[in-house]
Amino acid sequence: MQVGRCLMEDGRVREAAVWFKESYQWRKNSLAEEHPFLLASQHELARAYFADGQVKMAKELLEHVVAVKSRALVEEHPSLLRSQHNLANTYLAEGQVKRAVDLLERVVAGCTRVYTEEQSQLLKSQRDLASAYQADGQLEKAMQLLEHTVKVRARVLVEEHPEQLRSQIGLAEAYLADRQVKKGVQLLEHVVTMCRTAFTEEHPQRLTAQALLANAYQQNGQMNEAIELKRAIVEVKTRVLAEDHPERLASEHNLAVEYLQNTKVKKAIEMLEHVLAVRTRVLGEEDDQLLRSQYELARAYIADRQVKKAIELAEQVVAVRVKVLSEEDPRRIRSQALLAYAHQADG
Repeated sequence: MQVGRCLMEDGRVREAAVWFKESYQWRKNSLAEEHPFLLASQHELARAYFADGQVKMAKELLEHVVAVKSRALVEEHPSLLRSQHNLANTYLAEGQVKRAVDLLERVVAGCTRVYTEEQSQLLKSQRDLASAYQADGQLEKAMQLLEHTVKVRARVLVEEHPEQLRSQIGLAEAYLADRQVKKGVQLLEHVVTMCRTAFTEEHPQRLTAQALLANAYQQNGQMNEAIELKRAIVEVKTRVLAEDHPERLASEHNLAVEYLQNTKVKKAIEMLEHVLAVRTRVLGEEDDQLLRSQYELARAYIADRQVKKAIELAEQVVAVRVKVLSEEDPRRIRSQALLAYAHQADG
């Protein structure tokens, strides 16, 4: 277990998952369902799954852990609160925002009774509740919580501490969502500078901060800076993540879209064709990420005057969007508009 935790801290999540799974299998065969050691190994394995992008597996494991702990522990027990906290984050990652908000509000309420204002577990739960509020469109609540956590952590932690950097990242995201772009850029530039001191080049938190700064640069009209940062992210993820890892594919997709928006059409097509080929292998035809890649590649084909290819792809996107989305959904409307434009370009 300790080796797995060290690997997690170092950002080597797949290696950590191997160690946690081995520990879990051994304990499963020798301990009762409610034994703390077995529950701890399940909890840590779920954390590793989540960090590796295997959100569904993490959620299923954590739902089991929370159910068992809820029967055996009082509702304010720190171990139960930690597992509920992590389960709420899986809900948020799957887009179940209301469930995430409800559970995190309970976790924060419990942590407030158990911990002092400056204790890490309370601050972590407040930070993640703020993220859920932001996803739910409650920006004022999100910013208030995040400004509070950043202020408290500044009193007790060095400025490059990972938890302070996570809180600042969350606050910068809220600023960007609230269209306070310059404040977001300024804070993220500070975070990225601190991450270079605190983390290795391939550490997930450093890559997350760089990706957010790239998006902030884009919103601020700093296109060259955005492209260079996104290219650096893709280079690192290509070295350390599997070809079909969701985070690697998302970074490649985002860089390709950036190329397309800056008239680097050939580069955009090359990267989008690769992303689409991989996503076609691993995702269902109705998956939103697959459809986004098809949509952007169709746009790139139109820009490159490969109109027949664009029409073929756009027709696939429209067929799925019409089947699964309402008439007023913006994604359906955009795909239909793209198909009409492609037909117009074809004369």
